[in-house]
Amino acid sequence: IYNPAPEIPTRPNTEFLEVVDLITPNEHELAWLSGVEVIDQASLDEAVNKLFSMGVLGVCATLGEKGAYVATRLSRDLVPAPVVEAVD
Repeated sequence: IYNPAPEIPTRPNTEFLEVVDLITPNEHELAWLSGVEVIDQASLDEAVNKLFSMGVLGVCATLGEKGAYVATRLSRDLVPAPVVEAVD
Protein backbone atom coordinates (compact mmCIF):
# COMPACT_ATOMS: atom_id res chain seq x y z
CA ILE A 1 0.00 0.00 0.00
CA TYR A 2 1.45 3.35 -1.04
CA ASN A 3 0.17 6.69 0.24
CA PRO A 4 1.87 9.37 -1.91
CA ALA A 5 1.33 12.21 0.58
CA PRO A 6 2.76 14.73 0.84
CA GLU A 7 3.07 15.81 -2.76
CA ILE A 8 6.46 17.31 -3.60
CA PRO A 9 7.15 20.03 -6.22
CA THR A 10 8.75 17.72 -8.82
CA ARG A 11 7.13 14.67 -10.39
CA PRO A 12 8.57 11.53 -8.80
CA ASN A 13 10.21 8.56 -10.44
CA THR A 14 7.26 6.22 -10.96
CA GLU A 15 9.18 3.03 -11.77
CA PHE A 16 8.47 1.63 -8.28
CA LEU A 17 4.71 1.66 -8.99
CA GLU A 18 5.06 -1.72 -10.69
CA VAL A 19 5.29 -3.28 -7.21
CA VAL A 20 2.42 -1.30 -5.63
CA ASP A 21 -0.73 -3.29 -4.92
CA LEU A 22 -2.87 -0.39 -3.67
CA ILE A 23 -2.30 3.35 -3.93
CA THR A 24 -4.26 5.96 -1.95
CA PRO A 25 -3.75 9.38 -3.59
CA ASN A 26 -5.96 12.43 -3.32
CA GLU A 27 -6.96 14.22 -6.55
CA HIS A 28 -3.80 16.35 -6.63
CA GLU A 29 -1.46 13.43 -5.95
CA LEU A 30 -3.27 11.36 -8.59
CA ALA A 31 -2.66 14.11 -11.16
CA TRP A 32 0.94 14.50 -9.96
CA LEU A 33 1.71 10.79 -10.40
CA SER A 34 -0.25 10.16 -13.61
CA GLY A 35 0.43 13.42 -15.41
CA VAL A 36 -3.33 13.76 -16.02
CA GLU A 37 -5.19 16.77 -14.62
CA VAL A 38 -8.23 15.39 -12.80
CA ILE A 39 -11.21 17.64 -13.56
CA ASP A 40 -14.08 15.24 -14.27
CA GLN A 41 -15.01 11.55 -14.43
CA ALA A 42 -13.30 11.00 -17.79
CA SER A 43 -9.99 12.47 -16.60
CA LEU A 44 -10.29 10.57 -13.31
CA ASP A 45 -10.62 7.31 -15.26
CA GLU A 46 -7.74 8.31 -17.53
CA ALA A 47 -5.49 9.00 -14.53
CA VAL A 48 -6.46 5.70 -12.89
CA ASN A 49 -5.82 3.83 -16.15
CA LYS A 50 -2.39 5.46 -16.34
CA LEU A 51 -1.55 4.10 -12.87
CA PHE A 52 -2.76 0.66 -13.94
CA SER A 53 -0.47 0.85 -16.98
CA MET A 54 2.43 1.54 -14.58
CA GLY A 55 1.67 -1.69 -12.70
CA VAL A 56 -0.58 -0.56 -9.82
CA LEU A 57 -3.25 -3.14 -9.02
CA GLY A 58 -5.77 -0.99 -7.13
CA VAL A 59 -6.55 2.68 -6.54
CA CYS A 60 -8.47 4.32 -3.72
CA ALA A 61 -8.47 7.99 -4.71
CA THR A 62 -9.82 10.32 -2.05
CA LEU A 63 -11.96 13.10 -3.52
CA GLY A 64 -12.78 15.25 -0.49
CA GLU A 65 -16.48 15.89 -0.04
CA LYS A 66 -17.20 13.79 -3.16
CA GLY A 67 -16.00 10.64 -1.39
CA ALA A 68 -13.52 8.10 -2.72
CA TYR A 69 -13.09 6.44 -6.09
CA VAL A 70 -12.18 2.79 -5.61
CA ALA A 71 -10.90 1.06 -8.72
CA THR A 72 -9.39 -2.25 -9.74
CA ARG A 73 -8.85 -3.56 -13.22
CA LEU A 74 -12.23 -5.33 -12.92
CA SER A 75 -14.46 -2.80 -11.15
CA ARG A 76 -14.83 0.86 -10.23
CA ASP A 77 -17.08 2.50 -7.69
CA LEU A 78 -17.59 5.98 -6.26
CA VAL A 79 -18.11 5.69 -2.51
CA PRO A 80 -19.88 8.81 -1.21
CA ALA A 81 -18.45 10.66 1.77
CA PRO A 82 -20.63 11.03 4.83
CA VAL A 83 -21.86 14.56 5.48
CA VAL A 84 -20.12 15.97 8.54
CA GLU A 85 -19.44 19.36 10.05
CA ALA A 86 -15.68 19.97 9.81
CA VAL A 87 -14.09 21.49 12.88
CA ASP A 88 -10.50 22.78 13.15
